[in-house]
Amino acid sequence: MFSKNAPPYGGGKADAAVFAESAIQMLNAASQGIPRVVNQICGQAVFEAEGKGLEVIVEEHIGRVLSDMDRQRGTAG
Repeated sequence: MFSKNAPPYGGGKADAAVFAESAIQMLNAASQGIPRVVNQICGQAVFEAEGKGLEVIVEEHIGRVLSDMDRQRGTAG
């Protein structure tokens, strides 16, 4: 499972936070703490952030992943 101080995913600093606190709060609310859902959301957020050369995942990234997931399910309004 992903954590705030996980090892760097894209060559970042080992002691740097990977997820901003606001992103973690949004993730917890959206996933309801279900590990499989946490991993799906985090995996996509890390993939996108790494592709853009970013070292910290913020609330905006989690929100974008959640929107994409909603669209894939056909629930986006």
